[in-house]
Amino acid sequence: MGKYELDIQGNNMKVTVVDHAALIDDNVAALKALLKRQRVVGIDVKFNHRCTKKAEMLILCAGNRCLIIQLCHLGQIPESLKKFLADETICFVGIEMNGKVDGLGRCNLRCKTAVELGHFAARVLKKPHISSFGLAKLAREVGIHNSLASGFNGYAPSWSARAFSNEQIKFAVHEAFAYYVIGDRVLSSLDA
Repeated sequence: MGKYELDIQGNNMKVTVVDHAALIDDNVAALKALLKRQRVVGIDVKFNHRCTKKAEMLILCAGNRCLIIQLCHLGQIPESLKKFLADETICFVGIEMNGKVDGLGRCNLRCKTAVELGHFAARVLKKPHISSFGLAKLAREVGIHNSLASGFNGYAPSWSARAFSNEQIKFAVHEAFAYYVIGDRVLSSLDA
């Protein structure tokens, strides 16, 4: 397990990398504890470079926390993770979700409330034309004008590695964190 404190576009993020099933329960509980008001989680799945069907890493972001789960090293999937992903009161947002949900399914994980971020924003904001927007355009549409949603420069490491640099962790969580920020902003617009 590794713990990182990183600055991602001005946000102080706490990132935990878990590579053993016994360490997941407490980390999933800590992430779930952040979901008091807005029950939205940014989700991303990283696949094997050689075989795009094998999900190696699951990334979950909410608030100022990201949890990276190295699926390729777990051996078994803990019930706490299965229950968290199956929780129908949580909206899991991301991009290219069909492939990611399929990849999770091959790991015996079901995520029933995974939603394509563009579709989610279009429905909630009642702007059908934004459903096909990419990450940067969606960010601008919801009033995020910094570089949070712009592409992150970096080379994708082997997601099955046992150790990562700070830059590799930033690369890994960048999109999932952006998905969370946009999803949270969209849900917050309902309160306005």
